[in-house]
Amino acid sequence: MSSGICEYFKKNYCVYILQSRNIRYIGRIYIGFTVNPNRRIKQHNAGVAHGGANKTNHKGPWEMVLVIHGFPHEILALRFEWAWQHPFLSRRLKQVKKKILHESQLSYHLRILNEMLQTGPWARLPLHVQWLRESLMTEIDPKSYLYFISYPSGIPGVYSVKSIPTTQKVLPPIDSPLNLCFSCDQYICSTKSLICPNLGCNKSFHVECLAKYFLVNEHEVIPLKGNCPSCNEDLIWCDVISANDYTL
Repeated sequence: MSSGICEYFKKNYCVYILQSRNIRYIGRIYIGFTVNPNRRIKQHNAGVAHGGANKTNHKGPWEMVLVIHGFPHEILALRFEWAWQHPFLSRRLKQVKKKILHESQLSYHLRILNEMLQTGPWARLPLHVQWLRESLMTEIDPKSYLYFISYPSGIPGVYSVKSIPTTQKVLPPIDSPLNLCFSCDQYICSTKSLICPNLGCNKSFHVECLAKYFLVNEHEVIPLKGNCPSCNEDLIWCDVISANDYTL
């Protein structure tokens, strides 16, 4: 990684995937979180004594394949990391199929990543994917969403997830007459709207309407979680706020 890219990453929350180049562990992968990819790969290769993880200890050298960054805060990055590590425990990734015969660990986890980038709330985040070894893009299904992430975002080797055309539903402009609050059926202005991060829903709400619906009792001031009034999907309030890039 060049020094310029390192400087760019310095203040970013990043989720990354490693692949072992050790002949005894060839193909082994590891998924982690960091705020400094350059430093983290050195720690993994140096071992636990130097800050590396137990799961990577003595199984290197490790190579960082790609980095996903652009998370608004650490919590969302850590949740993304956990879901990528444990897709069958995540309620948002029930559609992911199990690893198939002869599928490499890297191909399998890139397939999971492909699903995650198209699933709420992550699909609404301003995420970017940086390939650190583009030759490994051969591990991706040419028909997948991830394969077509190929529009530079200004940093060498960095590709914007949001730049590419997708088949997902196109939302009307925020001030469109079609954009009515699902709860009160009134128009929503651009500064007071939230959209359900579930891509199968995409219903719009006034911030006040959704917050009121989420609040359990009158003594609460800020909601913690609730169900979407439209799709009944379990939602975390901070995820909804971050997915809509909304500042309270």
